[in-house]
Amino acid sequence: MSWFLNFAGKVTKTDDWDFYFLRLDDKLASIFVDMGRKAHAPVPGFSLLCTLHLTMQNPQADGLSSQDEYETLNHIEDTLEKQIGNKAVYVGRITTDGRRDFVFYAKDLNSFSKAVNAAMKAFATYAYEVNRRHDEKWSIYKDFLYPSRNNRQGMMNRRVLESLETHGDDLTIPRKVDHRAYFETRTDAEAFTTGIKALGFAIETSNHQQGEAAIYVDFCRPDAPEHINDVTAEILSLVAVHNGEYDGWGCEVTKA
Repeated sequence: MSWFLNFAGKVTKTDDWDFYFLRLDDKLASIFVDMGRKAHAPVPGFSLLCTLHLTMQNPQADGLSSQDEYETLNHIEDTLEKQIGNKAVYVGRITTDGRRDFVFYAKDLNSFSKAVNAAMKAFATYAYEVNRRHDEKWSIYKDFLYPSRNNRQGMMNRRVLESLETHGDDLTIPRKVDHRAYFETRTDAEAFTTGIKALGFAIETSNHQQGEAAIYVDFCRPDAPEHINDVTAEILSLVAVHNGEYDGWGCEVTKA
């Protein structure tokens, strides 16, 4: 997948990749990003942001990739990674408006371009171009590709929903959904408790003692998991106001 320099100066892979959806210039977009890269960014010596802009040949009506082109696009990606190797760090891709942009941080443009051209020889029918800019702090990766707090929560929500479905859950059925949030001070926790009650949540347990290892609030409300993104967005907004950290949610499997 992606790479970072280890203590021996060699390049090592990371495997923590995930995707999320958003709108870019009022168009639907999908970003597939190396989540594990954040702890190792920027990588010394790789300060040139290089983006390979690829025009898809059979996109969906919404501008995202189609199933018909899925295998070919994967082959292109694998071929690019193999040819580029240690010449650049692959950090993510953006799919939107009928194109796919592969984003790398390279050592130098010449070696990167040669590797790209060698890889794309096997895909002569595809139009592509390479753009570059200096980005020593990796701001594009950190501030654009890497998901926002709400998008990261959406990714976590998707994983839990997928797990529920594998156990035969009917996501449309409301049931008690448990949540937890952590806070820095007792005052913040108490203010959050008041606010979350106003949204129809019940408090289950809490620890508001100053100086304890953790100040937290456990709360719950009946909701259908299929609407969990709306629920967590509501919670995240309130948690942020009170300087807290949302820890996630859980519920029992409910079958029709």
